[in-house]
Amino acid sequence: MLYADDEPSAEVYSAASDRSQASLVFNVAKQIVEMTPALMKRSKIMAATKRIVNYSNAGFYQVLSADVGCVSEDTVLQLSDGSLKRADEIQPGDMILSFDGLTPVFDEVVSVREEEPSPMVEVLTGHGRRTCVTEKHPFYKMEPGRRMQDLTHVYDWEEASELKKNDRLAVALGWPENYEGSSDISTLEAWALGAWAGDGDCTHFRFINPDKPVIEKMRGFLEGIGSGLKSTYSTRQKEAGKDLYQDPIEHSITGKGKRKRSPGREWIRENFGQETKCHDKVIPPSVLKGSREVWAAFIAGYLDTDGTVRRPVYGTTVSICSVSRTMLEQLQMLLARLGINASVRTDLKITIAGKPQVRKLWKLLKPYMVQTKKCKRFEKLACEEIYRLQRACESDKVLETQCVGEKKSISIEMKRFQTHATDGLITHNSKHGLNISAAIIDEVHVVPRELVNVLTKGASDARRQPLTFIITTAGDNRESVAYELHQKAQDILENKREDPTFYPVIYSLPMDEDWRDEKNWYKVNPSLGYTIKIDGMRAACRDAEQNPADEVTFRWLRLNQWVGSTVAWIPDSVVAKGTATLFQSDLIGRECYGGLDLSSSEDITALALMFPPRYEGEKYILKVFCWVPEETIPRRERQTGFPYSKWKAQGYLEATPGNIIDYAYIEDKIEELSKIYNIREIAFDRWGSNMLVERLEGMGLTVVPFGQGFKDMSSATRELHDQLMKENILYDNYIFRWHVSNVNIDVDSAGNQKITKKRSKGKVDAAVAAVMALDRCIRHENPQGSVYDDPNHGLLSF
Repeated sequence: MLYADDEPSAEVYSAASDRSQASLVFNVAKQIVEMTPALMKRSKIMAATKRIVNYSNAGFYQVLSADVGCVSEDTVLQLSDGSLKRADEIQPGDMILSFDGLTPVFDEVVSVREEEPSPMVEVLTGHGRRTCVTEKHPFYKMEPGRRMQDLTHVYDWEEASELKKNDRLAVALGWPENYEGSSDISTLEAWALGAWAGDGDCTHFRFINPDKPVIEKMRGFLEGIGSGLKSTYSTRQKEAGKDLYQDPIEHSITGKGKRKRSPGREWIRENFGQETKCHDKVIPPSVLKGSREVWAAFIAGYLDTDGTVRRPVYGTTVSICSVSRTMLEQLQMLLARLGINASVRTDLKITIAGKPQVRKLWKLLKPYMVQTKKCKRFEKLACEEIYRLQRACESDKVLETQCVGEKKSISIEMKRFQTHATDGLITHNSKHGLNISAAIIDEVHVVPRELVNVLTKGASDARRQPLTFIITTAGDNRESVAYELHQKAQDILENKREDPTFYPVIYSLPMDEDWRDEKNWYKVNPSLGYTIKIDGMRAACRDAEQNPADEVTFRWLRLNQWVGSTVAWIPDSVVAKGTATLFQSDLIGRECYGGLDLSSSEDITALALMFPPRYEGEKYILKVFCWVPEETIPRRERQTGFPYSKWKAQGYLEATPGNIIDYAYIEDKIEELSKIYNIREIAFDRWGSNMLVERLEGMGLTVVPFGQGFKDMSSATRELHDQLMKENILYDNYIFRWHVSNVNIDVDSAGNQKITKKRSKGKVDAAVAAVMALDRCIRHENPQGSVYDDPNHGLLSF
């Protein structure tokens, strides 16, 4: 696809539920390119970023996964004008630092949204970088290898929850080449701001430094803006009598005249504030928005006043001290913009270590530094011979990770690239904004609906000939996008639907065919007997015949059948036959019996009304009503992929006000239904809401407690199964069909059955409500019942 596309550029993506799965397709494509000389001439393989670039049409192949990471609200992001913003302050249209491979670029923010609270992980690195992200948020991690050889490194994505101590993460170093700065600050002023950040007192406008070159440069700047620098000896110096041979250490800013406002003091107020203490200092915004030269001059001023240059026993280091943690983190970010990887130490300083980095830093700061001794030492260290290159400036070790509980997070969608710098570390972003020539989506039954929508709906509108390959085995979720595609493919093959742009190929055994028959196995396994051995299939079938759980696995993975639960209760194809159009006018005043499955405060509450047959040959009619809290619908759709909003619009589901279930709303609805239908009884779980039951009794309705154990559930569960298998129940609510497909059955040693909510694949509330409703219905159809049902009956003897 990358080479067949005749457009000016092409974008081809491999997508799967996780990056390792998506990478398999990349690895195959990589091998094809490497083995084809003609393709190698036109291609560049970037293993580190999982990309294959085609030079002739500027196209590229890239790996995507289903993971969409979110960052904490206080995450610091860098804007294209050099300023910093928290994640919760980012707006659509902002240009933030992103990455094309490992090259820094600016990309536009398309949208920003606040996500529901979710488990978060805090990552701390050896260089003092600290960031908080969701568990699934991926970092760019260096794969194990020979770290000192630059060309041998391979990077890949790793989720925050999977990071381990000493893993090496890619760092956002450098700055886009076309950046010129949006601030007109001079390098002299930037140096002065750096010097003041190191040794300045904002409260009394004092500059405490004894070095003549530093003082003279500061004096020259202040005189340039209309102020002076009055130099005095400290009290301690005077007491020691050192004023005759030691330079003054305290220097105060003055104005031109006694009554005039001092421009120097206004300069301090504007950049640092008058009441700023040393532990509150931050880098002035004018510096952050400046050019590379401004950044270098600011760091040079800071190093002149509050830095050290030395060569200890274990290596060459340059350090800058500060009691402000924010200042240290901002200095680390500023150095990273210049391509220097600095370490924030716990002893209130930031350190640049290693001869390669010290040499690079000296080249940047040399034009601006003035402290004589430091300059000489710095230059000497920078000129020493380097015996080996280090990759320290491109990665950072993980020191520790810890779970910090559930917090709100921010999801940021970009326009062009899928990466951004999160507190200095390269992380993966959303997939929106893609312009796709081709997409290959593997195992779509486990890929979230959001990613499939991103890759298939509108992402290729700008392409003349887009193509999408979707590959999957069957799944177990009939509300997934995979099942929708399966149904569409089946409808096209059966001529029920037309779509010339959709080419379906299905290898799946129909549910009504015998799964034990070996002849049927060949229908869905074309390579059976070649790549798949028949003996293995026979052994798996024998296990399936003896174990219901193995039966489901066999039919799912070997025969590609869609199964609804761990142990299939009723085939979905059978349940689907009961779907009918029911008119309320035909049921007005008819006798019916109810089952009410009360939920927890946020779950689904279901009411089933079962209308018994009035004459021989008539079927049962089932009306099902379901409720969920209104405010939980968006979260449900994101977490499960189920179309709750669509069901609400179709009338299958009702929403109660608020974020917890409103029993008063349900009470009003039941009262309304009682005026339409002749509700004889309503069975309810005895562990349900006593208050709601009392209110229903107050309406004149008969309510009956119904246990959820084997004793009460068994006979009615079997009866519902039998009636559905006989196609003797008509219903009009799709949620009932969905819940029945999720049912898993518990069986005790006596053969009694009941629906189990804990081990069922999904929600089963409507099915449970139907069981209770059918039980009351049958008991009134056969009022005499069994002598065993009468607790007052005496002992029976034979």
